[in-house]
Amino acid sequence: MPFVEIGILILIFALSFWLIRRDFDASLILLLVLSVFLHKEFFSIYRWDVLPVRVFMLAFVASAGLQVLEKLRSGLKKEEIFKFFSDPFIILISAYWLVNALSLIFTENLAASILFFGFQTTMIILGMVLYLRLKDKPEKVLSLIKTYIYITFGLVLFGLIQLVVYQLTGFIFGALWNVHGRLPRIGATFWDVNHFGALLAALLPVLGMFFLLAKKWRERITYVVMLIPMLGMLVMTNSRSAWILAGVAFLVFSLVMLIRRWGMKGIYGLVLALVLISGGLLWEYSDRASPFRKVVRDYFHYRVDSFDAHFLLLQGSYQVFEMFPYLGGGTGGFFEQFSKTDIAPTFFGRDPISLTAGFRAPGHSIWGETLAETGAVGIFVFVLFLSAILLPILYAALTDTVKEHFLLAAGMFSALTGWLFAAVFYSYKSEFFWLIFFLYFLYAVGVLGKKYDFNKIYAYFLKNNKLPYIALAILGVVLIFWGLGRNHFIPWDEAIYAKIAKNMVETGDYITLQWQPGVVWFEKPPLYIWFEVLSMKMLGVSELAARLPSAILGLAAVFLVYSISKRLFNKTTAFISALVLLTTSQYIYYSRAAMMDISVAFFMTFAIHFYLNTIWPNQPNPPKKTSHVWVNWILIGASIGLGAMIKNVVGFLPALVIGINELILILMKERKFNRNLIRDYMIAAISALVIFVPWHLEMWRRFGQIFINNYFFYHVIERGTSEIEQKGRPFWWYLIILKVSMRIWFVALLAAFPFAAVLAFYKKNKAHIFLMVWTLVIFLFFSSAKSKLVWYIVPLYPVLAIMVGNFIERVYNKIISYIPRLGFPIFKSLFIYALAAFALFYIFLVKGIVYPGDATGAQAMLLQKKDETFGLELPVYVDKVELPLIRYYTDGTYVETNFASLKDTLNNADYDEVIVFLTKESRFDTYGEENPNLTLVLEIEDYALGLQDSQYERDSSALRDVKREQEDLGWLISEKRRKGVPVTALELQRVEELAVEEQILTEKIEAGLATLEDNSQSEN
Repeated sequence: MPFVEIGILILIFALSFWLIRRDFDASLILLLVLSVFLHKEFFSIYRWDVLPVRVFMLAFVASAGLQVLEKLRSGLKKEEIFKFFSDPFIILISAYWLVNALSLIFTENLAASILFFGFQTTMIILGMVLYLRLKDKPEKVLSLIKTYIYITFGLVLFGLIQLVVYQLTGFIFGALWNVHGRLPRIGATFWDVNHFGALLAALLPVLGMFFLLAKKWRERITYVVMLIPMLGMLVMTNSRSAWILAGVAFLVFSLVMLIRRWGMKGIYGLVLALVLISGGLLWEYSDRASPFRKVVRDYFHYRVDSFDAHFLLLQGSYQVFEMFPYLGGGTGGFFEQFSKTDIAPTFFGRDPISLTAGFRAPGHSIWGETLAETGAVGIFVFVLFLSAILLPILYAALTDTVKEHFLLAAGMFSALTGWLFAAVFYSYKSEFFWLIFFLYFLYAVGVLGKKYDFNKIYAYFLKNNKLPYIALAILGVVLIFWGLGRNHFIPWDEAIYAKIAKNMVETGDYITLQWQPGVVWFEKPPLYIWFEVLSMKMLGVSELAARLPSAILGLAAVFLVYSISKRLFNKTTAFISALVLLTTSQYIYYSRAAMMDISVAFFMTFAIHFYLNTIWPNQPNPPKKTSHVWVNWILIGASIGLGAMIKNVVGFLPALVIGINELILILMKERKFNRNLIRDYMIAAISALVIFVPWHLEMWRRFGQIFINNYFFYHVIERGTSEIEQKGRPFWWYLIILKVSMRIWFVALLAAFPFAAVLAFYKKNKAHIFLMVWTLVIFLFFSSAKSKLVWYIVPLYPVLAIMVGNFIERVYNKIISYIPRLGFPIFKSLFIYALAAFALFYIFLVKGIVYPGDATGAQAMLLQKKDETFGLELPVYVDKVELPLIRYYTDGTYVETNFASLKDTLNNADYDEVIVFLTKESRFDTYGEENPNLTLVLEIEDYALGLQDSQYERDSSALRDVKREQEDLGWLISEKRRKGVPVTALELQRVEELAVEEQILTEKIEAGLATLEDNSQSEN
């Protein structure tokens, strides 16, 4: 009865409030117990989601509110208030709460959102209270963690009872999911089996540490007795997300221990081990007869719908984020916003319960829901909040000298990291999730003691020289490599280079470049094509293989910019500069394209990198190890030669940059012009020529003056001195391109360039002199050329990124000079993080430019369909498709045509001619109005692959139909006569009609074939 249930709620609230006020420690144990009683059929009171733990949390909030009022009445000092609100943890947890509150503006289900926000508020208050009362009591926190392990072990025993009862009687109580033909999934007192699995997986690493640290055999036996059943129960939950948690936790724990023992060498060792193990597993899985393959496929087969549903929800989360990019669609309001996405119908088709039973589907991903419900601001604050929890734990794991402290901290950090990985595929909107995070965090805070200082913690991680490389690698892989082979090639350059590489793979001729078989292509040197060939040899002929070299060199150039900037200035400038380059829209775009400009930019920047090694005493950050100077000059020359083997004369530009800078250094008396310097220059020149000359000599030997005229005079000299192929642009045109391509960074460049010019020309700053020389040489070279294209200027982006990065860093330092507090490591970390987040969010806003759709997919797939369906011998008539796409995507013969020509071809086809054609869908409809014999083979988007059978085939088919009908009718008449049944007049009439039709068709076929023979003889 409702009144009874309401009375129970009031009683639970009153008792909880009394216990919290009387014995806070005992109330926390009660909270741990109640947090696992989540089965709604057993424990919900009055309403479906009203559980005892929720009532307890209301009492907890009421008690906390009363304490605040008591404090206010007794009088709070300003120092206490300031200390409270200046604590980084309090600031970040409050910011997380505030962002969720603001997101409510956009919700479509205010009631549901307010209820969920209320739950979040109770968790935020719980976190604050626990932080204030337990941060200096690590032993008390550890006791609570042990209590939670004992409670969870009790759930394991309960789960075993569930299993035994079910196996013996078939009776189900509590959370038990019976799966036909398999062991049931055990969930104990949880509502969601995956939540039970997550709790087990999050506690097991810490339980393992208790076992290792136990000093008495009695304790070890106790821990083993708990550890083994809990591991077994984790397996029996059959929860993939919990297994991900456990697996990642194991790897992270191993990684932390290896780093603690051997530093970065430990990471390299673990990565190598993972590669070997995963390689072995993949090799085993590739064997179709492998038992391992059978187990994996059997396991995923019966849960494939669930597996797919999670990915559909993730995709839907992103689509909600696209609709509400700033503050999301409202915390707790995921379902309503998801229902409006493009992916929702597909999801509801797979999982219709949301439509049939009124169930509000959750996002099933902490990350997806945070992104969808609170937008970019929410995910920004959420990551900061998580860093405030995780970094102190990791800091304790890496720096604490007490074995118990660092082992437990490592276990806790690994568990939470694993949980955040699992949270990609599952959400945990329950108290136990927050309790584990808060308790593990508070243990680390307690053992750190006075070392718990965010400035010290952030300073520790900031001084790590490998961390920037790791961060840039992660960002680079996501921005450059994600979906690299998804789109088909674009005309012209990308498809041309890929076709040349494809021809090399097929013919085995790696010297002569051929776009069209048998016709030499003289436009460019072959190095990038060779990279594509190598990639195609390893990965097969594909878009991914063709683009991979550019992507790899694009990411490598980011690391070069970091290295150069660090050498010239400092680590902060280096990271910002690399970030600027990595988030320049056109740099990402061309890194993802099978084109030559990123590759030549890499080798040009590589040459500069080695050049700085030769003048390192003049720089603030010299390399730790220096090789012989002549080695660097060899590498300078080799880099120049390799660049020239990609884009001929463009590759030699670093020589001009170096030459002018050397002249300036000599005039400034920073360099002595002597025999050794001349020797160095000669070494570089010889190194470049050794790489550049052999292929060119071989091409000259093979093709003589034709090669000279086409390669040098037309594609080098004439391209630079005249406006060819409609590529002429004004001198200052590249300024417009820089504005469009650099976008937000161009605003900074407007100030950075004059700032660098002042430092170079007036302050005589050698680093900025070099940057100005580097910038002006490349900009003036490309601007002076008459023929200009957007991507020619790509080699300028690295130096401009360094210029912008240094300017931003100097502006930040200037602000610090006025507000010294901002110079603390925590604020510097926040500044860099905010800058990176802003840049990434801007890339998201202009993603249509950086990551365009598959503009040529329809044409490419239809050309491939033609080869697959009709073979290579039959030509395809192609209308409204660029020539490079035709040559790459069809291996058969083709005829370029247009609307009028194709119309004539269809209307005037030879008698036995079959015509396959590709054109726009609207044109196909127009042709069909005049020619009803057309067949639509396949339509993709607005393109159509059509077929017109030959008149001979149509006549022959009609003749076969006539003869078949004659045979059937003749048999019928014969049977009637045999049985004495009279033949009707209509049947006799039809016999005569068929005879006439046969004669007409036969004569038509004979006449058509005769005409073909006459035409053939006349041609001969």
